[in-house]
Amino acid sequence: MSPSRLRGDATDAAAPHVATTHEAVRIRLAYRAPYDVAALLRFLALRAIPDVEHVDVAARRVQRSVRAGVLADVPGWIEAEFDARATIVNLRFAPELAAASGRVVAMARRWLDLDAVPHAIDATLAAIPGDPGLRLPGSVDTFELAVRAVLGQQVTVAAARTLARRFADRFGETVATPWPGEVSRAFPAPELIAITPIEKIAELGIIRTRAGAIIAIARAWPSIAALLAPHARAEPLIERLCELPGIGPWTGHYIAMRALGWPDAFPPNDVGVLKAMRHLFGTVSQREADVHAQTWQPWRAYAVLRLWNTLEKKS
Repeated sequence: MSPSRLRGDATDAAAPHVATTHEAVRIRLAYRAPYDVAALLRFLALRAIPDVEHVDVAARRVQRSVRAGVLADVPGWIEAEFDARATIVNLRFAPELAAASGRVVAMARRWLDLDAVPHAIDATLAAIPGDPGLRLPGSVDTFELAVRAVLGQQVTVAAARTLARRFADRFGETVATPWPGEVSRAFPAPELIAITPIEKIAELGIIRTRAGAIIAIARAWPSIAALLAPHARAEPLIERLCELPGIGPWTGHYIAMRALGWPDAFPPNDVGVLKAMRHLFGTVSQREADVHAQTWQPWRAYAVLRLWNTLEKKS
């Protein structure tokens, strides 16, 4: 629906219901089956920053804050719940974001990869074990994603999550949500981090090179954000990111993969991907992996997720 319809008269029975100033906005979003809901929510849950995002895999639901500047000039919150009986996502978000309903819907479709074509993807990746309907998780806040990617360099997912929580606790702001016990903080804005002394970040247990990379991303954010338009090419974004200190090809490709929903991303020298491909296909180098992965184009990002999942199931 167009933003003008979403902002239409809520008293008109033919129009979608739009929240009042005290009522959450509710919208139903459709997608193509199959959809591996559990896999997507597990991915988000492992990387969710406590107090910023809460994922309930059993309830098929994710709830999170949205800092000011991402979708509107004010902070808010968003909830996505997968209907157990229909191919529908029930989207609910703060009334303060009602005027930005069109942007919220577009973001949610990218975040949850609701426009994927699962049959084509699954057919291309048939040689990789995995359940049908795998989706590519996007992001609500791309700056948060970029910081989280830097914190995840050469450490476990759990360790990066711990550092991200400290970062959000120190620099983020309190935000009112319907779930104060689970979601109560908004991730800090790049404008704040751009003027933060490196010592303030390093004292959280973040090594100085990564603290410097985070500050560099924050200071360059206006030029980075300009490369994040829907359907933008990945290469200019990766090139801009790799110009910054502490950002290498893997980090650049990973950010592009999730920020742009880049379906053919294949982050180089990914330890998990190379390990899984060695086990499944006998490839012994990045070059051999690249050649083998050509058969998965244009869906290599989904191949990456499937390969990561094979390692989780083996452990």
